[in-house]
Amino acid sequence: MDVVIVGAGSVGLLFGSYLSESGLGVTMVVRREEQARKLNNYGIRRVNEDGSESIFRVHATTAFPTDNAVWIIAVKYIDLQQFLVQLDSLQIKNPMLFIQNGLDHFGMANATSIPNLAFATVEHGARRLDDNSVQHNGVGLVTIGAGRGDSTVFDIIENANSDRFPVTRHVN
Repeated sequence: MDVVIVGAGSVGLLFGSYLSESGLGVTMVVRREEQARKLNNYGIRRVNEDGSESIFRVHATTAFPTDNAVWIIAVKYIDLQQFLVQLDSLQIKNPMLFIQNGLDHFGMANATSIPNLAFATVEHGARRLDDNSVQHNGVGLVTIGAGRGDSTVFDIIENANSDRFPVTRHVN
């Protein structure tokens, strides 16, 4: 199974780089064709904490894919409601992991009919440098907590677990 990341800001690019590095196929959904072209042509450039750089291949698009993939939602809260309306109109029901800052997205996401839903906190320091580059400033922890449905569909995210990208699951 592959991963779709909606949003290519600092957190989306950071996730995309580490999930691609772990061997997963990553599709980035972005707003602008220019950013999609840059990601498709050059990949995600990650500037690591030690100053070294790594490049990771991803596929980028401005359209929502219809394949069977786990989606990671990394859009800003201000854009979340419009995103959820689009999902509903397209009847997309893929498993979704929401990783926005704060908890305001929790109620909105829970009000959807998405059958497999989870939430995550992200403690990494990351800064978007440009359309395809992210600087990883500080190692933190990604903690996944279940929302509803089959939480095992999110196991693939844990495959990216490493010393520089620790991922854990909160167990009830």
